[in-house]
Amino acid sequence: MIVPGRCNDWRNYSQTALIKLSSVATDIMGVSGRAMLEALIAGQRDPKVLADLARRKMKTKHSALVGALDGRFDDHHAELAQMLLDQIDALTTQIDTLSARIDELLAGMLDAQPVDSHTGGPTPGLSINTVSDAALGAVDRLDEIPGIGPHTAQVILAEIGLDMSRFPHRRAPGVVG
Repeated sequence: MIVPGRCNDWRNYSQTALIKLSSVATDIMGVSGRAMLEALIAGQRDPKVLADLARRKMKTKHSALVGALDGRFDDHHAELAQMLLDQIDALTTQIDTLSARIDELLAGMLDAQPVDSHTGGPTPGLSINTVSDAALGAVDRLDEIPGIGPHTAQVILAEIGLDMSRFPHRRAPGVVG
């Protein structure tokens, strides 16, 4: 996962050197954008050589890339860009570490009871492996709801757990909808 705020810092900073990669590349931290950035940091300043680093769909934008990469990027810019890139990499590593830990915690929800897919409530007597499967499956099920991504699904499960018995079943008497 890339840190959006740091990418905006790079986008804004690179434009001070008249490098307009973000005007051509959708994801400036994708494979092509990263290769071009690393080449700039390493000292490559020829916009044609930099544009040749494009991969896949970006290759079709070669002439636009040449124009976007024709700027005044110097050693000072390279030094600061390396600092920003190091920050992005460090934050991405931390996010990946925390995401892995969240997955572990979801898989190990020992005190949670598995969810019965028919009633939406707890199912007694199932093994811990089933609890883990239920936790991981719950993230996937919540992720299917428009507007809820994996991160939000993890937050919801952290707050309410897997036991849905506290919520009335839609077919229960007195429930509207």
